Order: sequence, then C-alpha cells, then structure tokens
Amino acid sequence: MSKKFFLEEKIEKVLWGSRFFVIIPVIMSLLIFLMIVVWIVIKVYKLFFLFIQHWFTDVILAWIISVLDISLLSVIILIFAWWIYELFVDEIDTDYNHKTKAKILMVKDIDELKEKIGKVIVILLIVWLFKQMLLHEPVAQNDMLKVAWIILTMAISLKVLSIKK
Repeated sequence: MSKKFFLEEKIEKVLWGSRFFVIIPVIMSLLIFLMIVVWIVIKVYKLFFLFIQHWFTDVILAWIISVLDISLLSVIILIFAWWIYELFVDEIDTDYNHKTKAKILMVKDIDELKEKIGKVIVILLIVWLFKQMLLHEPVAQNDMLKVAWIILTMAISLKVLSIKK
C-alpha cells in the first residue's frame, strides 16, 4: 500500500464529499414532480366539469390523454430523481418484501439509467403522438398515409427497444 500525500488525501475527501451536491438536482426534481402532480389535479378537476358539459367527445378524450401524458412525465421526473440519488449519493433502503416491485427502480450504472429513461420517454412520445393524431383533422389525401407511417415507425421503435442484448 502506497502512502498518500497530505494534499492528495484532502483532494480525495473533497471530491468524495462533493457527491452530495447531487442532492440539489434531486430536490429540484422532487419539487417539479410535486408541481406536476398539482397540475394533474387541476386538469382532472377541469376535466370533470368539461365531461359534465360535453359528455364524451374527442376533446374529452384528448384531455384524458393529456392527463396520462403529464402523469408519465411526472413519473419520469420522480424516477430520474431516485436514480440520480442512488447512483451518486447512497442506495435507498427499500422494503425487501417488495423487491420485485422496486426492481424497475434499481440502476447499477449510468448506461442502464439512459436505457430505462429512454424507454419511458419513447412511451411518453407515443402517448403525445396519439393525442396529436386524435385532434388532427385530415386535410389532404395523403394525411392518413402519414399517420399510418408514424404508427408503423413507432411500432418498430417499440419492437427495437424490447429486443434483449
């Protein structure tokens, strides 16, 4: 074992302690998550009254899809905060009886974080695209062909994401 210089020890302690600065983006992510949850509650409240007025129309369906889209976004932010905390600060103690439920939240490295967050973002984009297609009124003859192409592209991307390495 080699003897470390005094300055080297101090630098390593500072670097090791600096990992706690990651708590700042984690806290900001949690605040954003809470703001989005409040936004979801407000949208559902408005949706309730819109539903009473218009019963069930394309606008209502678009609102429902919008709430789902925002909910997925909030989950992405919450999971991101969890993963960043676990990767840089400390492992979060989970209930070991529910280990299978928390399995999706377990991340070993940054590449796994990118892979999992990428899959969730693709699902978010698919929900958003579905809402856009629902509200889109076809004008030209090839508009439906474009929609079909988009659906095919999304289906292929989901299949590629599901392939195991």
